[in-house]
Amino acid sequence: MTHLVYDGKNRTIKVLYALAKRAWILDKSFIFESLEFGDWVPEKDHENSQFPEKKLRDACGPLFKDMRFFLNSKDYKTITPQQLSMLIRLSGGKMTESAKDADIIIENGEEKSNILNSKELGGNKPHLISHKWVLDSLTKYSKISYSEYAI
Repeated sequence: MTHLVYDGKNRTIKVLYALAKRAWILDKSFIFESLEFGDWVPEKDHENSQFPEKKLRDACGPLFKDMRFFLNSKDYKTITPQQLSMLIRLSGGKMTESAKDADIIIENGEEKSNILNSKELGGNKPHLISHKWVLDSLTKYSKISYSEYAI
């Protein structure tokens, strides 16, 4: 995906993929003006203002670069574990097979986990946060504070 024409109000999985891939997110005016002109017009004049500009996202690079994630739930209600994992990987993050290797453990935010008390973590002290942190960070294209998402 290199471009997404988006005229909605809600954050969709396609928007999140476009943000993760640092693709153009354009208003439908891009299509109409291109048709009128008879050729593609510059994308920068038609970026959707709901999301950070592509230029900013490109300058920042992959949002989750060098971060290691572990998914500790099979049900995230608003997104599948496969979609969440793909968003993290597209954003430069790495998925781990074990919580002890993770910087961040992702929960669904609805159930209290005892994973931080687990002996399996060894000396590792990862952040335990809701999956919504990943979605909201991508939407703002900024690693936002963990505090509001801590479990």
